[in-house]
Amino acid sequence: MAGMEYFHLDYRSVDYFIGRLQTRLRSSSSATLRERFGRWDPETHGEPAMAIVAKIEMLNRVVGRLNSDLGQLCAHLETVPDKVEQCIVEGRALSIPNSDLLWQISIDIDSFLFEARSAYELLGKFLHAFFALIFERRITEEQVVGAVKDLGGEVAWIPILRENRKLFFHNTSPWIAVERTAENSVRFDLLLLKRNAQKLASGDFLHFRDCRAIQRGLAESVQKISVWIVNEIASVEHDDTLRE
Repeated sequence: MAGMEYFHLDYRSVDYFIGRLQTRLRSSSSATLRERFGRWDPETHGEPAMAIVAKIEMLNRVVGRLNSDLGQLCAHLETVPDKVEQCIVEGRALSIPNSDLLWQISIDIDSFLFEARSAYELLGKFLHAFFALIFERRITEEQVVGAVKDLGGEVAWIPILRENRKLFFHNTSPWIAVERTAENSVRFDLLLLKRNAQKLASGDFLHFRDCRAIQRGLAESVQKISVWIVNEIASVEHDDTLRE
């Protein structure tokens, strides 16, 4: 913009996705694939691919913050075992001296669910455009999930993300409770409440460990998809060789 002085900031990231695919296509033995890659649109194909990597970097840091905040919360809970026991027995809420900590945890959980779903949708958008350009075919979500499974990837996190992001986005806020997972060793984990319920049933909450599974599953799936695409490139090259 004329008359405006500005500069960009260097977001350094390990590009294990888009860079690998671009390098592979540039060096492809298939003239057809190289020609199609020559029609690569930085906005249509490059932008969502870079955004996916950025979203995963953000998610890693959100989970890191959550782990740190959970550590602070657990450290306090370990100093008040009698109050913890009383709240469990009587069904009461425990007051925390640093109330900001609870809001920070809630904000980061909401951010995590939003960004994870956003990354998942961006991944789908990129793959549709990429396969249409490079392989001239349409793909479905079921095909992508199947490819990840075939390569040994975990996909159980996908419906957990879909259902809970929809719930927290449209219907409620991610209030938190705490589960004491081992009385003798005093271990705790977060519960994300799906509704304001005093007595919890199995469908009333999401474990924080499910959020960790979503983070790991999404990052692993991007890597598996990269392998899948490279295999698809090799398949086209093989077919081209047979036709020569």
